[in-house]
Amino acid sequence: MDLEYNRYVLATNSARGLWDEPDASGSWWVHIVQTGDDNTETSLAQAQKPWLIDAFDAAIDQLESEGHVIAADADFGAIAHADAGSPPSGTRSEGDSSAGIPLS
Repeated sequence: MDLEYNRYVLATNSARGLWDEPDASGSWWVHIVQTGDDNTETSLAQAQKPWLIDAFDAAIDQLESEGHVIAADADFGAIAHADAGSPPSGTRSEGDSSAGIPLS
């Protein structure tokens, strides 16, 4: 659940909820829902696919295509790339005594 924007994702493996035999139904349903200040729920996107990840991706695609995406200022999961001239992570350059141990 996204507490800041009152959104949550609901995934079920049957039309009536979770079933204890996930492969028997052959489908996953994913719903992205937003809860209003008055506790009303609005379905922003929904998708049904044989695989959970495919249903999730399709629901996210629908959310984006219908303009319900919230632009975040954080870049979660981004890989920070070092400058070409900097030493690899975990190493120190010559003369760097940041750990208190002089390099020789």
